[in-house]
Amino acid sequence: MDLLFTNAQKLDIKRVLKRGIYQELHDRDYLSDTQLNELIGRNA
Repeated sequence: MDLLFTNAQKLDIKRVLKRGIYQELHDRDYLSDTQLNELIGRNA
């Protein structure tokens, strides 16, 4: 099955995936609150 996404959809998916990864790293205590907020801010 081929999935076709617009460029805007691709960017949204990438942004959400990154945020999820950052949150998981924070939940596992690999990132501090400050680091998490910095990364999310850059990815907004």
